[in-house]
Amino acid sequence: MAGLKSKLAAILTVVLIVSGCLKIAGRLPAKLRLKVISAESHCPSLSKTSSALWFENPEQAGHVLGGMKIPADLSPNNGLLFISMGLQPSGGFSISLARPTAELKNDTAFVDVLWQRPPPGSLVTQALTSPCLLLEMEKARFHTIVIRDQDGNIRAAIKN
Repeated sequence: MAGLKSKLAAILTVVLIVSGCLKIAGRLPAKLRLKVISAESHCPSLSKTSSALWFENPEQAGHVLGGMKIPADLSPNNGLLFISMGLQPSGGFSISLARPTAELKNDTAFVDVLWQRPPPGSLVTQALTSPCLLLEMEKARFHTIVIRDQDGNIRAAIKN
């Protein structure tokens, strides 16, 4: 009888430890895959300031982003994320993906980008530009997408 009690106690201990580990692991942020579809210096100028748009399917994106090449073979498990720097006064501005995954915490997806400005005094083209990034992103249960730059500044946010 004492052997049975000690075995049951050991099994219960293991179950509690595993259960606790799963709860802790459940709090860790999930990762959503990102894929760059396009990175351009002259994009549809939808805003004079930085902005972002989420599209559930290629048809939605095509209606809004008319001139951009939109993939027709997008998986139904993925959407499209458009990130724009807005209208810029010259060349030398660019935006690129910092990591191949977005971090999902609670109901917010965090997308990290490299937000590049020309160094002061650098020689750049004197033409208006509108740099943007079009990403394929896994769909998930998020209500907000936050775009952060390399310094942690929030450049755009979307309520879904």
